[in-house]
Amino acid sequence: MNLQIIKGLDGKDEYVLLPIEVFKALRDQIEDEVLGFNIQNNQEDAYEPFIPEDYVQNPVALARMKAGR
Repeated sequence: MNLQIIKGLDGKDEYVLLPIEVFKALRDQIEDEVLGFNIQNNQEDAYEPFIPEDYVQNPVALARMKAGR
């Protein structure tokens, strides 16, 4: 059986496509790993609020963003 590997934009392996029967057999282990991966990444990459004033220099565009237009 050949597994298809999908590379990311940087050219490194990022995803693997599994046959559904393999996924079903390993589902609990996969979910545990994904949960651990998400917890680890959430601690490292804390949420940063988007503040338009930090990125938008045009006052008209900024006013439109604030007005929701």
